[in-house]
Amino acid sequence: MIAWPEDAAKLPSAPASGFCLPGLVNAHSHVFQRALLAAGAGRGGGDFWSWREAMYGLANRIEAEVLADLAAWVYAEMLCNGYTWVCEFHYLHRRPDGSLDEPPEAMLRALIEAARRSGIGMTLLPVLYRHGGFGRRPLAPEQRRFFLELAEYRELLAALIAEEGPRLRIGIAFHSLRAVELDEMAEVLSWPESEGRPIHIHIAEQPREVEECLVHHRCRPVELLFARLAPDRRWTLVHATHLSAAEIETLRASACTIAFCPSTEADLGDGLPPAAELFSPPPTALGLAIGSDSELVLSPWEELRWLEWGQRLRFGRRGVLSAQGGEGLLRRAVAGGWRAAGFSGHGEDRPEDWIELSEEAPALLEASPETLADQLIFSGERGVVARVFAGGKLLIRQGSHPEAAALQAEARRALRFLRSR
Repeated sequence: MIAWPEDAAKLPSAPASGFCLPGLVNAHSHVFQRALLAAGAGRGGGDFWSWREAMYGLANRIEAEVLADLAAWVYAEMLCNGYTWVCEFHYLHRRPDGSLDEPPEAMLRALIEAARRSGIGMTLLPVLYRHGGFGRRPLAPEQRRFFLELAEYRELLAALIAEEGPRLRIGIAFHSLRAVELDEMAEVLSWPESEGRPIHIHIAEQPREVEECLVHHRCRPVELLFARLAPDRRWTLVHATHLSAAEIETLRASACTIAFCPSTEADLGDGLPPAAELFSPPPTALGLAIGSDSELVLSPWEELRWLEWGQRLRFGRRGVLSAQGGEGLLRRAVAGGWRAAGFSGHGEDRPEDWIELSEEAPALLEASPETLADQLIFSGERGVVARVFAGGKLLIRQGSHPEAAALQAEARRALRFLRSR
């Protein structure tokens, strides 16, 4: 997992310190939601559903040019913190009045340009979003930007697939079981355009979602998904917070990946996922990944820290997911992240994407091969990453992106524009 100096020949450039790791994948990102932080959406009470109304308000002010400027800055920050690839789960397809953009993929192309400019690799996940709730409930007016007909979604996929390259992959995304019916998912998965592609879906994030699924389908979300579609290793299930014992066993026997987003799940009061039950002891094929989701936190170390700490708070003991040390948890997150992005490798075989850590970072003083992962996960902060190679190119030097000043200035203008709308 940790590439020490004797392994430096595998890397594009010899490391200065020897503290090297494979690049990490941010397995779940809604990059436009970073603007909610500047809008003060973290203040006050409420819950996920009231937060969602604030998010809808932001979503209906975003334009392609603004999105490109905001996203390039956020992606550069991800790189500075050790993410070299991002899975972008995007559902803003129409104009606020419900008409299609021209071209329809304009917003998605803005994200592609932002990733290209920052240098981060991307698995772009255009999201199918058709209903406002279980039972084909009509979309609310504030959700009409998200809607796509199945034919529109297929055309969008075809246009994006034509753009694929070494640093861009296209996947399939269904927003949730409440927003896409199972027969609609099955139709999408029957298309040749879907063959072999990663598939992502939000699932079981909120108790209300589980309750409504029980009312309409007489079973729980994960139970329903596996009964009807039999997800395989291409599938990434995001959150999976509220699970029954039977659903946990179903997932442990599967080859799916679970993408936890601890900072967002905590911020929204989603609850603590049953990660210990899912991953202790490690199942044979179930993958673990982490994501930044609403972009409050852009550090993989902090997501992993809170994933473990959340389980410690649940059980009142230490070392729940990291019983054998932090390296095991880090190894799982690297492997699961690359699988979520659509790669079969585990990160160690991707020498074009790697990060070099700083021996001078306070959290890493006197680190050894045995303690490095623990120090990184449980104390790591901004400043632990010295250099980042992404796509074989040196992008981050001394923890800084070469276009940091310009990207920050453009993001500042984008945030001011959104606040004025």
